[in-house]
Amino acid sequence: MIPRSGVCQCCGQSLPRDFLFVGSDIGLPVRGKQAQILDAVMKAGTHGIDPDRLFDLLYADDPNGGPDVGNRIVSIHISALNKRLVKVGKRIKGQRGRDCYYRLVDL
Repeated sequence: MIPRSGVCQCCGQSLPRDFLFVGSDIGLPVRGKQAQILDAVMKAGTHGIDPDRLFDLLYADDPNGGPDVGNRIVSIHISALNKRLVKVGKRIKGQRGRDCYYRLVDL
């Protein structure tokens, strides 16, 4: 069974973020930074989520604040995730313009 939260279903202890699994609702379990992105994008729904907010979520625990090229890192993770999401007929689409955001869409 794939844990959907950061808690072990057997013993109830907290799992490191690398063990966070999400995406079982759409048929594609993922973990690590991709899981954090997919979880945030799914929770944001049709409104989407700002790339700066995604970067903050990914590197909140980093004592150095994460890499200097934040939006580039987010887009690299999303590109890799999109290659996997194609298998289940989904993708994370970036909306450009005055307000930039990412949301999960059907292909």
